[in-house]
Amino acid sequence: METTIDYKRLYELSIIEKEKILTDNQKKQEKINEQMFLLRKTKEDNIEKEKKWKRVNNLIATCATTGAAAAMMENYCRTVHGYFCINISSDMKDLTNINLQNIRIRMYGTNIIIIDELSMMSTTILGKVSRRLQEITGNDKQAFGGYSIYLFGDFCQLPAVRSESLHHGVMNDYDKIKNTGSLNYTIAGRKLFKQFHVNFLNKLKRSEKDPVLCEDIQKISNVNTLFPITNEILKRFKEINISDMTNHEKFQMAPIAVTSNAERYSLLRPALIYHSLKNGTRIVY
Repeated sequence: METTIDYKRLYELSIIEKEKILTDNQKKQEKINEQMFLLRKTKEDNIEKEKKWKRVNNLIATCATTGAAAAMMENYCRTVHGYFCINISSDMKDLTNINLQNIRIRMYGTNIIIIDELSMMSTTILGKVSRRLQEITGNDKQAFGGYSIYLFGDFCQLPAVRSESLHHGVMNDYDKIKNTGSLNYTIAGRKLFKQFHVNFLNKLKRSEKDPVLCEDIQKISNVNTLFPITNEILKRFKEINISDMTNHEKFQMAPIAVTSNAERYSLLRPALIYHSLKNGTRIVY
């Protein structure tokens, strides 16, 4: 019995098998090329990200001790409590992993932190800010985690609420502090504030075009028995009422002198409402 060999069919099968092998090799090579492309693309993206992060280095963060002061500042400024996730209780818990990651992303590239209205900053809050920044950076050896901190304000303005103000902390003794949960933060805040370099701004920028007004404001600010406030000086000032603060924007940013916290609140309240309506900022007062 003779067997007929179909050489044509064998040739076709060999071609099909060859193409299959080539196809498999091509798929493997394409997969390798795809992986190489992804690696190269990832490397290029990382280089671009690194360049981008270098461009955002040396940023400045701003915050304030009160919501009113924060609302008056630009770039969606926050309060100290909100920016550093500090609660108002005596103790301060560590951040959760998610909150810690979020605040690190928000502060990436920031080297300088400006805090406005330092008169209302307490020694306890200053100690908590330093501890929080140490937690964020993982740097426990340097105060404020190595950040440069700038405090702005006027100690002649409102003091800290139910707390020890910074300048009072410098004058007080360590053993006179009440033994509460915030004891360590208060002592730390006292020591930290003593390390600050103080600069006094003696020139009024807001009223610099009126030298007579500047001189009168300085006399009122530095009043004493040798240089009392006279009726002649008071005549050159306008007595601002709630109607002025509500209806005239120029008075809302004007330097004002008050005799009590209640008077300050009554005057600033309409100014804050006006600012909120104009800029769409939510203000709790």
